[in-house]
Amino acid sequence: MVLSLSRTYGVYDYLFINDSPIEKVESFKYLGTLFSNNLKWHANSDYVYGKLKQRFFAFSKFKHFRPSLAQRELFIKTIIFPVLSYNIELWYGSATKKEREKLTGLFYRQSFDLDIEFFISDSIQKLATDFITDVNHILHCCYVKGRSKFIMPKTRTNRFLKSFVPRSVQILNSMKCDRAL
Repeated sequence: MVLSLSRTYGVYDYLFINDSPIEKVESFKYLGTLFSNNLKWHANSDYVYGKLKQRFFAFSKFKHFRPSLAQRELFIKTIIFPVLSYNIELWYGSATKKEREKLTGLFYRQSFDLDIEFFISDSIQKLATDFITDVNHILHCCYVKGRSKFIMPKTRTNRFLKSFVPRSVQILNSMKCDRAL
């Protein structure tokens, strides 16, 4: 897949590998996450939604056996949450409001009292903390410490503002403010 933010694809009509032209696709799956050629997350959100619906159907069948509360929580933590949380730091911030409501609607219909925004913020905070402490990580240099907060990276596009590093800086800075209060 050729990822390009240009409005024309004329340049890529003539790319060949072993004398065969490169096939143009709308999206592809890489390490379990679907990417589209325009870097939107519609396909991935639909894929996660379908997987979650399957898991909730299995959970509804599981409830017929009248499991204990501990068994229900174990089922949710091992079967449902991994589907939702896989690479969520990467794509959830850039998902549209409609896609987010579609995903959270599944949890509300099943009467789960889950704060997905907190769940995602916690996941992003843990991952960013790992990047900050690992000096050899490629994203370590993106976290520049000011006097009391991390300095927000310069952004020219809304797409970058919704990406992982700026969101993680916002979350880390809000944590610092919460601790000060």
